[in-house]
Amino acid sequence: MSAYAGIWGAYLPVIDAMRDSIEILHVQLYNSGSMYGIDGNIYFQGTVDFILSQTEAVIQGFNTAGGFFPGLRADQIAVGLPACSNAAGGGYMNPDSVKAAIQYLRGLGPKPARYTKVGTYAGLRGMMDWSINWDAVASCGARYEYANNFNSIFRPSQTLNLTCLIEGFYNSSANNMVSDTIRAYLRDTLSPFAVLDSSKTFVNANGLAICKFTRALNNRKYLLQLRHRNSIETWSRSSGVTFTSSTATYDFTSSASQAFGNNMKQVDLSPVKFAIYSGDVNQDGVVDAADLSLIDNASFNFVTGYVTPDVNGDSIVDATDASIGDNNAFNFVAKVTP
Repeated sequence: MSAYAGIWGAYLPVIDAMRDSIEILHVQLYNSGSMYGIDGNIYFQGTVDFILSQTEAVIQGFNTAGGFFPGLRADQIAVGLPACSNAAGGGYMNPDSVKAAIQYLRGLGPKPARYTKVGTYAGLRGMMDWSINWDAVASCGARYEYANNFNSIFRPSQTLNLTCLIEGFYNSSANNMVSDTIRAYLRDTLSPFAVLDSSKTFVNANGLAICKFTRALNNRKYLLQLRHRNSIETWSRSSGVTFTSSTATYDFTSSASQAFGNNMKQVDLSPVKFAIYSGDVNQDGVVDAADLSLIDNASFNFVTGYVTPDVNGDSIVDATDASIGDNNAFNFVAKVTP
């Protein structure tokens, strides 16, 4: 704000002249000390107020020693911050503070600090960083902290409508099952099938669950992997799952072929239903003597409650749990993966 042109304000006339051609402008909100806001107050880097005041200034415009600089559209502006504390001399902010500031500017959150905005900018373009390579460095905060925070702010959650059943928890007479939690993983389709996102979710009595993923992309294929506390890890068929308009649907129960290697058990004839195998108590990928030993010991000691040897989900470890484990161990049930 101290100059328009010259050594301190050289970029302003360039930006002004190119405003109709500028697609995105990143204002560096670090290594910059303190700055005035359009309210006349001074704000310091590394604070929520700094993000708010400086981002709004470049959108609303501000007075300079050489005249008024008109602002740019919100969809032309990104918030420029360091990925971690080592990536800049100053100005790093923790992800929660960054998110609170940006959501307030977008009209999606409460006022988080002293600065009061004069407008709402739903179209704010995003976040950027000149030192993004630091985001992958484990010694500088959590890996991909910056990218993950961007996803949580600017990418809507992808919703997977999932249907699955758990063998031991399913009652074919009632056509329902004991509800429980599972974790669903989205994996790359190429070896080594890296985990790209995950969602812990609740499967209801009808086998229905809603999984929310914050890193998944539309129109990209993923393999789907399910894990449950005492069941065999189960993967989707090779064709996987693809999100369209932030939504996808996958039903493991309709056919054994919905699982990679047809690795599921038919648990109902009418209606025809398939379920992931139960009995992998120690989660080593196979139902064997080690799992049976855990079930037998828990049964002998009359263990109750939410425990992994409770293979049928009735909160009691007894002979019915052992029966499920024995059958699957006898049939050499194990995980089948790509």
